[in-house]
Amino acid sequence: MSGDSPPPTTDSTTFLSFIKNLETLHKDHKNRRLGLRTMSWVRKHRVRIESPHGNIPSLAENEHISISIITEIQRAPPSQLRIRDIMSNIEEGTKTQFLASFAAFESNLGLDPYSPRTSPCCVWDFCLQSESELASFITVPEEFQDGYAFKRLDDMNYECTITVTVIGTITEPHMDQAGSGTLLFELLGTKLFIIWSPTKKNLAWFRNKYGSASGAILEVALDALEDPYCVLLQPGDFYLLPPGYIYCVLSFTNSAVGVISVVHDKFLETAKKVMDWEKDILRERTLQGATRIEKQSIKGIQSGLELDRAMWNQLGVTIL
Repeated sequence: MSGDSPPPTTDSTTFLSFIKNLETLHKDHKNRRLGLRTMSWVRKHRVRIESPHGNIPSLAENEHISISIITEIQRAPPSQLRIRDIMSNIEEGTKTQFLASFAAFESNLGLDPYSPRTSPCCVWDFCLQSESELASFITVPEEFQDGYAFKRLDDMNYECTITVTVIGTITEPHMDQAGSGTLLFELLGTKLFIIWSPTKKNLAWFRNKYGSASGAILEVALDALEDPYCVLLQPGDFYLLPPGYIYCVLSFTNSAVGVISVVHDKFLETAKKVMDWEKDILRERTLQGATRIEKQSIKGIQSGLELDRAMWNQLGVTIL
């Protein structure tokens, strides 16, 4: 693995079984239709399927992951939880609602994920406490120890956030950080990541959607963006996503992914390019003619720039 290049293409029989899981979903719901449309697009355009960068057997074979996830969510104060309704894609719902729907799908795989009675929702970007059992299961692989700098908590442990999704969740195209990469760990279930590199065309299309709630854009993105590839992550798999890459996620089982922000010298050129793009967006949205939604995104973009600069400072690199 070198530079920002994806790993070699791999053929995965699991990919076909992943597609078949779509058939278990409610036939009239938009997420199932969108999922089938996405899979048809993947096959039609022969989108390449890339290998994970590796697998951590102790994580893949851990039978306590699901219980540990539930325990972490149960202990968390409601103010620390971002809960999103998967039917509306709006941040709403309660901890009790999430726990009930997650448990229901764990015990009954044939349950309709889009029935109003189940009120399915997911937990977004929940920061793990370093002393938690779940955090202890996640270890940074040896190949990412030399020359890499990671986002850390005050106690210098890795800052790892998790997103926990129930069956049928589709995450719209988004970008984690413009100037730092993302080390992904699949903790539970199977997720399909569709990824687009930060080409000039892709960044131009994504410009007015960056940093704001853009609504349902996946179907349009499939036709508008270039240079796509897929990564299928199963329990224990990890994958290093370079800075500024746009991606969406399809989850057709209960699943969870952990993420840690990371920088390395090989990402510097891409990071600078996408951060310059981000700074240009920030300048544009501070102008008087910016829309209300664009202005609401300013604080988040400023915070992201500051975090990325701090990450690069760990490597002795100053980015203005």
